[in-house]
Amino acid sequence: MKLLLENWREYLDEQVGIPRYIYRIAKASKTGRIMNSGIRAGLKTADTGEEYRNKLGQPEGRVYFFKDLDTASGIIFSSSEDVAAIVGDVEKGDRLIAVKIDSFKLDPDLTFHVDKENQELLGANYAAHPTEVQWKISPDAIIKIYTEEDLLKAAEAAEDEEYYQ
Repeated sequence: MKLLLENWREYLDEQVGIPRYIYRIAKASKTGRIMNSGIRAGLKTADTGEEYRNKLGQPEGRVYFFKDLDTASGIIFSSSEDVAAIVGDVEKGDRLIAVKIDSFKLDPDLTFHVDKENQELLGANYAAHPTEVQWKISPDAIIKIYTEEDLLKAAEAAEDEEYYQ
């Protein structure tokens, strides 16, 4: 039965364009909480503080994510306005992380959405739960955390590889 559910989830994810691994950006200071407790859905926009609402106008909890590590890395190293739209206020000394999440281990009731405003600008998507406002991504779904240093090393290695080809 578990395999059947996983296969069904894989099929659905392919249909809506959600890859196996998705990436969430967060402040590095939240690493311990994320690894121990998971990722809680946000109830308000990170930059303006407005409540998230679904199509019916009801409150909605959202977790924003990116479909690939390159896009998440690009946001981490981009302008503070781009980062603020996803993470919230980021002070000058704040470090950021990219959290790798296994989408196959997420609650199968979650729905995935394209955020029209942030998709064009940032490539961001979000997940929401159809019946629960306060939901979270379990720590079991978190595969790895990439620090800014990890991302810089990976980018340098990719550049070196391209140079020598």
